[in-house]
Amino acid sequence: ILCFNVESAPELERLNAGNVYLLGGYGAVSVEVESQLNALLPGFVWRLGGADRYATSASIAKRTISILGAQYDGRVCVTTGANYPDAVGGAPLAAGMGWPILLVNPTATTMTLPTATNGAAILGGTTVVSDALETFLEGKFGDPAVDRLGGADRYATSALVAQYGVDNGMVWDGVGIATGTNFPDALAGGVALGLHRSVLLLTPGTALHA
Repeated sequence: ILCFNVESAPELERLNAGNVYLLGGYGAVSVEVESQLNALLPGFVWRLGGADRYATSASIAKRTISILGAQYDGRVCVTTGANYPDAVGGAPLAAGMGWPILLVNPTATTMTLPTATNGAAILGGTTVVSDALETFLEGKFGDPAVDRLGGADRYATSALVAQYGVDNGMVWDGVGIATGTNFPDALAGGVALGLHRSVLLLTPGTALHA
């Protein structure tokens, strides 16, 4: 994941990048950026976007499942789209396990799921992903196939998510530490951690969280 800015073009050239995915609609990543990338890169530029953040996450999930093919085991991560900490804390889990992240409104009671889905990990407590939505998912998949990972705050939740990843085959070796008071570092670094099968903990910037 590369957050596009003036330094992105030389970095893409250094990495010898070919194909690129733009995540989000034109309000998030402009047509000017898309044109720059088409001129810069030898491969293809695909845009995965929707009418809002929820539709965009569904589009990304669909593409992810298509790429994984037979390697996809059917699980998704479900978390709020109203704030970032739980989603970025789950980035290593998504990347490491191949579980797409689907964003939901905190008040949602139902959601549209990819057809291949057979289970879900809910990232966050009941104030960010409703009890009613958890009940909906349990009705779809059965209680054992739905796990909620919600702590007292974003830091406790990130610890629960990390432990859940380790319980499912990821490792503590090489654990990442990122600020929980802003999203870019945890988002970009979380994916890299997941590809190394390691996990992420969020902390305040001034002192390591207990």
